[in-house]
Amino acid sequence: MLHQFPFRILGFPADNGSEYINRTGAQLLNKLLAEFTKSRADKSQDNALVEGKNGAVIRKHIGWGHIASPHAEALQKFYTAQFNPYLNYHRPCGFATVTTAANGKRQRRYPAADYATPYQKLKSLEQAATFLKPALSFAQLDRLASALSDTECAQKMTRAKVQLLRRIKLESPVPLRFRDLFLRAGAGGTGASNTGPLPLHPHPPLKKGGLQPRNLQDHLVLKSTPPSGSSLDWKMLQRHA
Repeated sequence: MLHQFPFRILGFPADNGSEYINRTGAQLLNKLLAEFTKSRADKSQDNALVEGKNGAVIRKHIGWGHIASPHAEALQKFYTAQFNPYLNYHRPCGFATVTTAANGKRQRRYPAADYATPYQKLKSLEQAATFLKPALSFAQLDRLASALSDTECAQKMTRAKVQLLRRIKLESPVPLRFRDLFLRAGAGGTGASNTGPLPLHPHPPLKKGGLQPRNLQDHLVLKSTPPSGSSLDWKMLQRHA
C-alpha cells in the first residue's frame, strides 16, 4: 500500500478503532518515523474528512454489502490497479474555503474554482516537489495522469468494478443463517442434496426510469424452487440473501 503514495508519510490521523491502534500499526509508524494522532471522543469534526469519504467514495462505488475475507486480495488488486489511480488523478474533489463569522462560527464554502483532483491539489502546494519521495518527480507523475482521459479512466475502472463485484457475488455462499433455514424447511431437515450454495441468477434489467439499485449486489437474487410442504417464507430468504 505504501508504494502508492508519491510523497513521504509524515503523519497518520485515525479514529480509535483497533484496526488502526494495534501493535502492527505502531511498528509500521515507528519504522516510518510518522506521527500518529487520533480523534477525540465527542468531537465529530476530528475525523470528518475520512467519514465523508466513506459515503462519497466507498459506499457509492463498492456499496453496503458484506465482502468476505477470501476476496480481500482481489479487492486490494482492484484498488491498486484501477480505483486509486482514478480517485487520485481523475476524480475532482471539493476543497473548502473556511471563513469565520462574527459569532465565531466557521463556514465552509466550495466554489467551483476550488475543485481539483488530489494530484492537482498536491502540485498546487508551495515547494510541492520537496514532499515527493526520492527519485520521483512530477514529470513521471504527469505521464501517469495523462495516460488516460478522465472519462476513459472512469469507464475502465467501472468495467473492472462490475466484473469484480459480480465474481464476488457469484462465488459467495448463502449466509449460514439462511442456509440453516433452507435446510430446516426441507423434508424433516434431511436435505442432504441441498448442502451446496443455492444457485444465483442475474435480476432482469430494470425498466427505464425505474428504481436503480445501490450496487451490483442488488441485481442478484436467489433462484430456486421452495421445498415441497415448506413453511419457510421464501420471499424473505430471497430478499435477505
